[in-house]
Amino acid sequence: MVRYFARSWALIKYSLWVLNKDRELLVFPILSLLSAAGIVVISYAGFIPAILLSYVIAEYGSEILGILFVIFYGFSAYIVMTFGIIFFNAALTGAVLIRLEGKNPTLMDGLNVAGRHIGQIFKWAIMMATVGFILHVIHRSGWLGRVLFHILNVGWGLLTFFAIPLLVTRENLGPFDAVRESGNIIKKTFGESVIGDAGVAVCFLLPYLIIGLAMSEVTLMYLGENPWLPTSLILYPLQENYLSETYLFLMLLLLITFVFHSTLFSIFRACLYQFTIDKSANGTAVAYGGDPNMSALFAGSFREK
Repeated sequence: MVRYFARSWALIKYSLWVLNKDRELLVFPILSLLSAAGIVVISYAGFIPAILLSYVIAEYGSEILGILFVIFYGFSAYIVMTFGIIFFNAALTGAVLIRLEGKNPTLMDGLNVAGRHIGQIFKWAIMMATVGFILHVIHRSGWLGRVLFHILNVGWGLLTFFAIPLLVTRENLGPFDAVRESGNIIKKTFGESVIGDAGVAVCFLLPYLIIGLAMSEVTLMYLGENPWLPTSLILYPLQENYLSETYLFLMLLLLITFVFHSTLFSIFRACLYQFTIDKSANGTAVAYGGDPNMSALFAGSFREK
């Protein structure tokens, strides 16, 4: 257990070093958010014509076909949105892996890596959207479904932990192969994966908590109710003239925190993946910030089981 914590903490610190060296990596989560927002707007804009067309299909064809058309339209939009998010996540991972080779990646380098594997990424997006839809249906099936949803969601997240790095480093890797290969790597790195993922989350837990509490208090103020949380002592003087501006500022802080969290998590996952599969590089410190302690800590780790 101690060695898991040691390696996880070392990788978190190294991930911060990578982020400091390549701050342009923060652009990828921003592009992911913008793509998702753009697709949602376009999908909603096309939803009314889709509904009208479904009525036409129901009128001159069958009602079932009209309903299926609307479902197909919504699910297709969901797949496209999922693809946009995964594509920029893959680009970020590709850029990090270039850094781990001792090179200096650019924004276009990461996009080129994702672009070379766009077919695999699209197939993976279809699988993720399908699983997400099934989990959503389970979640809406009562309290037992909600319990089952959380169990399955955590299990699926662990099973697919390394899917993105695999998709940008393997050729002709199908979605089912990506799940299987990711599961095999998880067997060797379970301790580091869980502890490291939790460690990255803990780093951002306090900012998320403070921002969430502050936004809830601003919402209460906006509704004309009295806030009762501790941060109201700071926010209450802003109620008269700057309430809307304060809410927008808190939203911006939340987005910035999410961008840093998402970027650091992706860097950590790519670093752990690299240390796991590239055993020949584990004995050198060239690609790891020139820190011999890093290579010494991971040398001989993650033996095949």
